[in-house]
Amino acid sequence: MKPVIIKSHPIEALCPVKAYVEYRRQTCAEDRYARTSHPKVGTISFTPLVRQLRLHNLRLGSERIQHYIQEIMKFAPREEGTPKYKARAVGATMALKKGVTVDDVTFQGNWSSPAIVNQFYRISRSVKNNFTTAIFS
Repeated sequence: MKPVIIKSHPIEALCPVKAYVEYRRQTCAEDRYARTSHPKVGTISFTPLVRQLRLHNLRLGSERIQHYIQEIMKFAPREEGTPKYKARAVGATMALKKGVTVDDVTFQGNWSSPAIVNQFYRISRSVKNNFTTAIFS
């Protein structure tokens, strides 16, 4: 298991910590009913973190989560005729554009190497220097 540290965001509406705390506040009463056997290791039981909104005792399956992500990705702007972006690619590209190192993106995305990130998950590249200005100055 890989530990994940989630940091707060100064804008409350975008803060994953506040969202998690509120989500847990609303679902904690149902925890004992949501406890279930692990799908691959039946001797282990756990309480699913992501559950249905109306029925907190039922987990939200990976297929449903994937469906929701695909629905959201339809709204991502892209050139005519190009396929929809993968959510992981959008996240990796945005992080890289904001200055996160390729090594950190590789670790957080659980990819095997920076080359994998650069080849398959980086939608676009931008350079920090304006080569035209540098060459003709």
